[in-house]
Amino acid sequence: MIFAHLEEAELINTHLEGALLSDAHLEGACLGLAHLEGALLFDTHLAGAELATAKISPDTRLENVDWGNYVLGDERKGWFLTSSDVYRRLKIWYHNAGMYDIAGEFFFREMTVKRKALKPWPNPLPRAWSKFLSLICGYGERPLRVFHGV
Repeated sequence: MIFAHLEEAELINTHLEGALLSDAHLEGACLGLAHLEGALLFDTHLAGAELATAKISPDTRLENVDWGNYVLGDERKGWFLTSSDVYRRLKIWYHNAGMYDIAGEFFFREMTVKRKALKPWPNPLPRAWSKFLSLICGYGERPLRVFHGV
């Protein structure tokens, strides 16, 4: 499925183990419960894709994936707890692969959706503190923000 155009496709519970999806366009595709273990996703376009409960293994190849602005479709739909788990799994995959800059982007997204999942009432302090950390230093992933405030 090299160069396949599957934008907005419903690929729920598909078995794509070991599939070659290089340069495929999966922007906005729903990949919930998809089995991506060992899939080769080199240069695949996954901006806005829904990856809730997609099965990603250490053998899945995610090098050079185009994530757009790193905001997944799960987050856009307001599924904050689910997207937090997806961002955490992607962060771990990229960290283990030694791609710390991309892992940092997914850590930032993970912390952002955790903040969005916090209820503003009855105790607004945890949410306010999280927003403060986001604005000041981007949860440690955007340290230059500190100098913009000075």
